[in-house]
Amino acid sequence: MSGLGIPTYAVDCPHGGGKIPLMPNYLVSVSDDAVVFRNYEGMHIRYQAEDKPTTIKQTATTGVSELLQGSKTAIVPKDAERMARRPSQHHKESR
Repeated sequence: MSGLGIPTYAVDCPHGGGKIPLMPNYLVSVSDDAVVFRNYEGMHIRYQAEDKPTTIKQTATTGVSELLQGSKTAIVPKDAERMARRPSQHHKESR
């Protein structure tokens, strides 16, 4: 079968993460109730299972483990182009 006949499953992530293919390169970490994906821009997004409550106890942590614990839902790189495309807060207030 050609590659065109094989389906590619994707998750439409929150926070403007876009559609992320369910492939190893995009899967960062997994817990019992959530999955952390990385999109093509390097943004890390937590995807919570709807049928399970958050089960991990909060501890002082940073990075991807913050996403798995649920204390953050996304990590956006500082120099991401997506932030440059958004209007500045000052620009929004002047309208």
